[in-house]
Amino acid sequence: MLYDLLGPAAFIGFGVLCLVIIPTSLCVSWQCQVLEGERMEIRDERVKMTNEILNGIKAIKFYAWEDSMKKIVKDLRKSEMGILKKLVTWIALLTSAFGCIPLIVTGTTFGSFILLDPEKNILTPKIAFMALTINDIIYGPIFSLANTMYCLINFLVSNRRLKSFMSENELERYVEYSPNAEHAISLQNASFSWEESSRMVLKNLSITVTQGELVAIVGEVGCGKSSLISALLGEMTKEAGRVHVSGSVAYVPQQAWIQNGTLKDNILFGAFLDGRLYKDVIEACALGPDLELLTAGDATEIGEKGINLSGGQKQRVSLARAVYSQRDVFLLDDPLSAVDAHVGKHLFDKVLSSETGILKGRTRILVTHGVNFLKFCDRVIVLKGGTISEQGSYKELLASEGAFAEYLKEYMTEKKATPAEDVEHALENLESPEKAVEKPMEVKDHHKPEKEEEDKDEEGKLIENETLAIGQFYRSFEIGLA
Repeated sequence: MLYDLLGPAAFIGFGVLCLVIIPTSLCVSWQCQVLEGERMEIRDERVKMTNEILNGIKAIKFYAWEDSMKKIVKDLRKSEMGILKKLVTWIALLTSAFGCIPLIVTGTTFGSFILLDPEKNILTPKIAFMALTINDIIYGPIFSLANTMYCLINFLVSNRRLKSFMSENELERYVEYSPNAEHAISLQNASFSWEESSRMVLKNLSITVTQGELVAIVGEVGCGKSSLISALLGEMTKEAGRVHVSGSVAYVPQQAWIQNGTLKDNILFGAFLDGRLYKDVIEACALGPDLELLTAGDATEIGEKGINLSGGQKQRVSLARAVYSQRDVFLLDDPLSAVDAHVGKHLFDKVLSSETGILKGRTRILVTHGVNFLKFCDRVIVLKGGTISEQGSYKELLASEGAFAEYLKEYMTEKKATPAEDVEHALENLESPEKAVEKPMEVKDHHKPEKEEEDKDEEGKLIENETLAIGQFYRSFEIGLA
């Protein structure tokens, strides 16, 4: 229709649109895309830093680091705002360019119409208004193109970031699981690193653990004890060798993981409640005295990351969760380090011991720094520099006078004020943790009246339900407002 009114001049106007305005808009859009990517990277860094500050706010307050942390966040925010100002400027330019399209194209079209044949092409009101009406119909979608371009920019940036994340190499599933294997755990000349083609953390490990064996892993700090546990879980990159694990696995990390929920929920972790097993686990993990101190016992709500529990309590809850799961293999990353000496002895005797522990008969791999428990382990593996220096029974390693003897010598030097014999003697004479509080643990009566149970649940809640109050206006006040 526009061609019928203006002839070839209609194509000249849209030629300007295609050859000048659209390429310019694409250049501006590309610049906006680059700036948006930079802004997101800085924003990620700022949010990450803010999260770390909030997680470590106690240490920051203790050391009076508030001003330093504030400066770091402010500098990141300042950089983000600088990029944001540039981005807004380019977006304003893009919006202005699209806003000028109707004026530029209409002026070019009418000018070309007159210049092509000044004598015949007379721009009458009839032709002008009809052309403007048609142009308005055409330009309607063009006006919304600026917002579409900005949304497209965000989409492209987000898609690129997601693509880079989703394109990361998956960890190779190198652990071979078999329920009825001859050995519980077997490593054959296995080497591991944290990232592909990076420095190997563990080298040429050959370990065979029989069913039901308690194996302790010791060594100096940074020798690869926790890395070995991660390797058995399949969380590292295998460079060489084979790894075999028989049956299901339970893992107790060095830093206990606690979710927001009741203490019972953190132990059961979705499993069905077995009253007898649950009671045995509570007793074995020395949680009885803690239940007496908590307002609602095991129905007490635990905050995110176990904020209302001590470090030792969190570690015992984490251990109780693993014990209750009744798995075939237990990987324990130094669970005794966060508890007191007498509680640690109780946990070893009641949970880990091959003679009296609740896990006797199950395979246990224990990373520990407590040399007092090593003589009760079936086997001790000594790591040094990411390799196995020695392995054997406690007596065999002492007799060999190798790396294990040196490790014990260093430990005795550090603990010179309290020799190992004195520590062992003190541990033997310490009271059991059940006597650490005045009241013994009472078994919860599940036949209590429902009202009493509900009251106890309400006491143990960390987050209270929102309360509502209903009131009314006096009639005279309502009239006064009117």
